[in-house]
Amino acid sequence: MASKWLIAGLLCFNIFIFCDTNELISVVTIFRHGNRAPNFLYTTDPYKEMASEIWPEGFAELTKVGKNQHYRLGKWLRQRYNDFLPEKYTNKFLYVLSSNVDRCLMSVSSNLAGLFPPRGYQIWNEELPWQPIPIHTKPQTQDALLFAGKQCFKHIRLLQEFHNSTTYQNFYKENKFIFDYVSNHTGMEVRDPDYLTAIHDILTIESKANLTLPEWTKLVYPRHTLPIAVYSFSIPALTPELARLKSGPLIDYIASFLENSLYNPETAHKFLMMSGHDTTLSFLLTSLGIFDNSWPEYASSVIFELWNKANDSVVNIYFKNSTDLYPLQLPQCEFDCQLNKFQKIIEPIRVNEAEWEKECVRGENIENIVVPKDPRL
Repeated sequence: MASKWLIAGLLCFNIFIFCDTNELISVVTIFRHGNRAPNFLYTTDPYKEMASEIWPEGFAELTKVGKNQHYRLGKWLRQRYNDFLPEKYTNKFLYVLSSNVDRCLMSVSSNLAGLFPPRGYQIWNEELPWQPIPIHTKPQTQDALLFAGKQCFKHIRLLQEFHNSTTYQNFYKENKFIFDYVSNHTGMEVRDPDYLTAIHDILTIESKANLTLPEWTKLVYPRHTLPIAVYSFSIPALTPELARLKSGPLIDYIASFLENSLYNPETAHKFLMMSGHDTTLSFLLTSLGIFDNSWPEYASSVIFELWNKANDSVVNIYFKNSTDLYPLQLPQCEFDCQLNKFQKIIEPIRVNEAEWEKECVRGENIENIVVPKDPRL
């Protein structure tokens, strides 16, 4: 039976054969980790004394729910790409990158258990239908792709300038009541969107754990906190220059992987899996102009597919949440976006890591730049 990824129509005239094929060349999937415990609890949180019982894994760690979310996602990927993936894991086909954070590493491990259960000679323990698969990572301070812990001082300076802009100041004035209200009730200084997002996140996790939220939250959560939280996910990539410095290396890495799989089919990997954060996805989608202003939920994914269709290379992008798969269309390009057009669209925000590193430090007065802590991570 012909593969569903290879649909060949043959029109033969005498000795001439014309082939029109649809062939999947490579896939990149980048996802958020699964369900986790809160990163911290606010000062007046009523569940502080019970935290170790409610979340025995510890703050910020992956829960059992999160492990199952990614195991199911791995099985979904196996089903969707079954005719493209090899039956057995091979390091020549798959390459895996992860943010060097426990919940991301554990998420991708759970995902791979669903994607590549051991078969045949790979079965090494009859009581354990699982096999170890290499996961590559970098220390957080050296990661410019997934955790974004490698500092770009130019981006920090430009972001500070944006915070001083009329646009941001007007936004802050419009929401000052929310910041003040949340600060007063949490016992914390919540004076920017990132910290308010962290509080919104805590309340969401507690709500999903079937915990009763304090009475004060009803006035602001989620009606007023969610829009601010979503805005915080787009701010670091709102302008082309911010986008280039925030997601440029990741965009280059993805594009280079697709290009390499096309131009070097004998040696290149065909499937790239990356495990990151909600910020990773939202910054990427904002940079590409396709962020829909919704918080990327646990185990949600952005998927890039490179196809050969009618002897032309095209890129398709999807977003998958817990229930659905949505096609995403880049501005100024159709869904089956020709590769050369895709390359032109991303060119202004694409930068390789070596050039990014030079630009991020050179000419910057580092002594006058305060590196902010992101409470969302």
